[in-house]
Amino acid sequence: MRPRNSAPFSLWPNDMPITQQSLGTRLQDAREAAGLLLELSAQTIEISPERLAGLESGEQSVNSLEIHRLAKLYKVTLRSLLVIQEEVPDGVA
Repeated sequence: MRPRNSAPFSLWPNDMPITQQSLGTRLQDAREAAGLLLELSAQTIEISPERLAGLESGEQSVNSLEIHRLAKLYKVTLRSLLVIQEEVPDGVA
């Protein structure tokens, strides 16, 4: 689990960091968009339903293997889960 005082992270320069809570919401949204139940998703990536619920609620930190498996299962990119794109004002490139 990440220490409480550590800053959110971003893997790509110029993108805004994502919080554990936001990542959890994105995971849940991606699962629901894929039409999958929590229990089946957890079973497919070999974790407990309680663990997946903890990831989706933001109460538990996701590890790299879990997020990779979830992205593949939900047919989404890692970037779509991990990055908040900075909005560029009109006329600014």
